[in-house]
Amino acid sequence: MQAAENYINFGLQLAQYHHVTYFVPRLYMVQTEILKAQGADASTIEAMIHQAAVFAEFNHNQVVQKWVQEQGKGELYDAN
Repeated sequence: MQAAENYINFGLQLAQYHHVTYFVPRLYMVQTEILKAQGADASTIEAMIHQAAVFAEFNHNQVVQKWVQEQGKGELYDAN
């Protein structure tokens, strides 16, 4: 799992440095799933879901928007 986290963080840093947001929603989505598997606290997971939702909406990423809704956050981050 540590290698996956390192790659996720590296991807997020690259996106930030190069001002590219296309892959950011999926990176946050995967990072959230890793945190869940590690038993992270609910506030940390909710923050990651929120980040994924914001970037997914910005990039019109329907896959991640649907995933956000499936996380029980559909009422806050509606994909429609």
